[in-house]
Amino acid sequence: MAGNASNTSYVLDKVESILRNVEGTLGVYPLSRVELRRILELEEKHEENASGSSTRCLNLGVREVSRRQVALAVVKTCNFPRPVSPTIVLVSDGVIVGEEIVDSAKNEELEKNPKAILIDRQFVMYQDRVKSHPASDSVFQFPPTPFPLLEKMEEIRDVVSASPSALSDLYIKEKGGWQVADPQLGTILIGFDLLR
Repeated sequence: MAGNASNTSYVLDKVESILRNVEGTLGVYPLSRVELRRILELEEKHEENASGSSTRCLNLGVREVSRRQVALAVVKTCNFPRPVSPTIVLVSDGVIVGEEIVDSAKNEELEKNPKAILIDRQFVMYQDRVKSHPASDSVFQFPPTPFPLLEKMEEIRDVVSASPSALSDLYIKEKGGWQVADPQLGTILIGFDLLR
């Protein structure tokens, strides 16, 4: 059993070292199950508060991270690598009617598409889909996203990342001793399972 614990410690140290060496990383923190439960509570509170608006929200990514054996929080600057897939999508009746744009080439393609409505070059609404799906059924979803920087590690599997809500972001920054009101600092959650 001691060998298994030392191997787990080795893997966690390796992951944290990789993350600390990524440009834009300010801190990496393993999250306990208690902290994860608190983050989930904050996400639910955020979702309840948002339900008073015309569009609901649901953070599927944080829920997915919480299902992994290991969860880490990363405090980061804007120099941290951009996600490889959208961190927010607008879904109506199971259809994506809008999404974050993470690829500049896709942005250029969408600018030429008359059915695409670009919002601040970072989000697109698909006009043809919006027309056929009622806004009353719309939900902003924050999906789990891949995290390629760790996917090649042989000691772990099922790597996923997520963007926490503002409430969870503040909680994570407070736990790490960072300036919670600093708009230049963001957070990301990363979860993975260990190979035995």
